[in-house]
Amino acid sequence: MDDVFVHPSDSGPLTIPDVRTSAGHTPKTLLDLGTNECRWPVGEATGIDQLFCASRAVKGKPYCQAHYQRSIR
Repeated sequence: MDDVFVHPSDSGPLTIPDVRTSAGHTPKTLLDLGTNECRWPVGEATGIDQLFCASRAVKGKPYCQAHYQRSIR
């Protein structure tokens, strides 16, 4: 099922395919991410519509454990 997100700068709702991160979290836009949420880009959107993982980030890192491991390979 698709989720509908409305971004303040958008003229209407943005329909996003049901994308889940490896930890089962629902991705968020950059503006909606909290300080301790993974900033790994997910999905095919770009620009203002780009989504990010949003799983709990490793302390002191911008990514969750899974994405941090991918970033150092």
